[in-house]
Amino acid sequence: MVTVNLEQHAWEVGDKLGAGGYGLVREAWRDGVKRAVAKLVPIEPGAQRELLIGTSTDLPHVVPVLDSGEYDGMYVLIMPRADYSLRQYIADNVLSLEEKIAILADVAHGLNEIEQAGLVHRDLKPENVLYTDSAWKLCDFGIARYRDASTDAATRKYSFTALYAAPEQWRSERATSATDMYAFGVMAYELLEGHLPFQGQTAEALREQHLHTTPPDMSIEVPRLQVMICECLNKAAEARPTADWVLQQLAHAADAPASPGIQQLQQVSQQFSALRSQALAEDEQRRTLRERRKELFQDACRSFEHLRATVQNTIVDNTPFAEYEERREQTNLGDKITISSVTLVAARLEFVGPRIVEPERWSGPFEVIACASIELDQTSTHNDYPGRSHSLWYCDALHEGRFDWFELAFMDSPLFGGRQRMEPYAAQPEQISIAFERVIGTAQLAWPLEQLDRADPQEFVDRWIGWFAEANNSKLFRPSTMPEKPIERNWRE
Repeated sequence: MVTVNLEQHAWEVGDKLGAGGYGLVREAWRDGVKRAVAKLVPIEPGAQRELLIGTSTDLPHVVPVLDSGEYDGMYVLIMPRADYSLRQYIADNVLSLEEKIAILADVAHGLNEIEQAGLVHRDLKPENVLYTDSAWKLCDFGIARYRDASTDAATRKYSFTALYAAPEQWRSERATSATDMYAFGVMAYELLEGHLPFQGQTAEALREQHLHTTPPDMSIEVPRLQVMICECLNKAAEARPTADWVLQQLAHAADAPASPGIQQLQQVSQQFSALRSQALAEDEQRRTLRERRKELFQDACRSFEHLRATVQNTIVDNTPFAEYEERREQTNLGDKITISSVTLVAARLEFVGPRIVEPERWSGPFEVIACASIELDQTSTHNDYPGRSHSLWYCDALHEGRFDWFELAFMDSPLFGGRQRMEPYAAQPEQISIAFERVIGTAQLAWPLEQLDRADPQEFVDRWIGWFAEANNSKLFRPSTMPEKPIERNWRE
């Protein structure tokens, strides 16, 4: 036991009782106050936020702070000692529907109060709901923030409890009052159904469920509660209700059974809510996929730049007459791409791209994130062969989800007549999916998909530099046979 002098009183602090999200909880008392606890939070970036929030609120459904200050390198908050937490209570008791509704109403009142005070809790869960002074109250604002405060490292934005975390927390986005409403929806589902809506065994599984999976249907036959929870668990934050709306639903949840007409209307509302929730979950999944593709595209650009620079710098370093040029152009698809070229006496070697590939415009057997091309133009008048070009695709052609750069090229099928000016030739994924189907189409592979060794691209570099040298001597000719290599259907299907 130690005596701790705080801003208002001296407190006796005794044995450890437990731990909150960011601090220890110990017994505390002084003359006139026999049942209190001291929460000790290490003084570090972000910790002062709890002290600030705790001492600046006087809300009926928030555990009050009786005193505060600093002691031995810790922030100290003195609070009334609760009878028990909601986690303890639901583990030790069988609750009626009326009692569950009353608990949820107290929690919703607390959320409504902190929202009006400009606060966001960010870590709502049964452990952080305490029964004290004959009411359920919110506590443990260790990662809470003022709603309008700027987001920085001190807000602990990457800290949350995975089972109750909203989609925006998994994406490390700004938390709002809607974030607390999502956690409330998880708690309400758990309280009414006896289990959590999402129970993934790993963090990755939980992330996927919270981001994209609609919760299982509820067994409780109270349409108003089903709709309320469904709305709280919407994936899109802007689609979730306010605490005030939730309180209105809870106020009428235990009403007598409705008339047949109203029951029909409630059923329609329930069905609409479920369909809306599914649509919003699908929208969030598409959004996540777009974000994932953007991240992969950035990776593709970085690795492509290394490959391009290796080829073109090798040429420039080995001949003083080579001229390097780089420009930006807009494609017919509206993309801005970089075109870089090296020109010598009678040939130009050009890299085009990369650009991102829109998934809805490619129907092939694997995913393509980005595409580029390498083109060799033979400008000599002594050779009627204009040159060749190959595609470079950043895709997962061999193993699902494992992306790398692949080289490939195409030719027109002899059965359909016609011939490209330059053959083999590069093609955009959106225009060439026919080459990957199990039919003979207008185009087919002239160079098989070959994964580039980015760690040691010497074979690729030497081959293109060799062709570049031949073109400058007017000795680059159309391949005598095509495909030039055996075409194996080594891509996954």
